[in-house]
Amino acid sequence: MAAISRVFPTILYALMATGPLLIWSEQFPNPPYAFVRTQSAEELALRGRPIAYRFFLDALENNRLYKQGLIGWLKTRFPNEVTASQDDAGVIAFLKSRLQP
Repeated sequence: MAAISRVFPTILYALMATGPLLIWSEQFPNPPYAFVRTQSAEELALRGRPIAYRFFLDALENNRLYKQGLIGWLKTRFPNEVTASQDDAGVIAFLKSRLQP
């Protein structure tokens, strides 16, 4: 069982990056490793999934350890909406706009 718990995050990430991304949002709502959550959220954001923007928003509002990495990723992937000079408030406003129906 210990071997499975060490391999599981890698398998889960591989599945999320290449195929059924809904695993995170529906079947496994809180992966135990930050790198799995962040990289999965990045993939989901590229597909416009609200769960990703909620994850990013939580990271900013709660000053999570991976906050700066996520901000950098957003600035790279959404350069027209999240400019390089934008502060946290601007990034938060962008994320909230993505969560509007």
